Amino acid sequence: MTSINRYASLNIAEQMSKAFLMPASIWKRAAAFIVDLAIIDIILFAQFRGIFTGIIGNHVSFSDAIAALTASQDSLNALMKVGTYMTVLVLLYFTLLEWRIQQTPGKMLMGVFLMSDKKLGFWQVLLSNLTLVPFFPFVLLWVVDAAYVLFSRNNQRFMENVARVNLVEMKVVNYRQSEA
Repeated sequence: MTSINRYASLNIAEQMSKAFLMPASIWKRAAAFIVDLAIIDIILFAQFRGIFTGIIGNHVSFSDAIAALTASQDSLNALMKVGTYMTVLVLLYFTLLEWRIQQTPGKMLMGVFLMSDKKLGFWQVLLSNLTLVPFFPFVLLWVVDAAYVLFSRNNQRFMENVARVNLVEMKVVNYRQSEA
């Protein structure tokens, strides 16, 4: 029994670990974004469904909804106002959380966080989140960001590069000391 306890204590003493910060994987980025979109849909967008139904009506098909919107300039203006308001709320969700705590709930769940070489600034984080704006010319950033992530060495988005921020994850490597 004594030899087993001695072996267990030696095993624990010889165990070492080291933590590394590395760029977040594409899969963790995507999963964090999907979780955040689900939260935004449940908390923010659900409040606007009644407004959309009032503006567009209960049309079954997409083409009927478009026809209803184009028939009335007032409906189109109301939809643009609601869309702009929703965009501001989404930008605030991502920007304020990332600026204050370097994470959104989705990023917390995936174990990734935002960092910078110096103190993370509000405008820096806002700049990195401009990809979320669904209006021209910002929609062009959707393609640029996606291509940049796929072809960059560190899975970084284009707007993260411009804003000089990085989405990272911590990897812990455990190893045993060799007997010298």
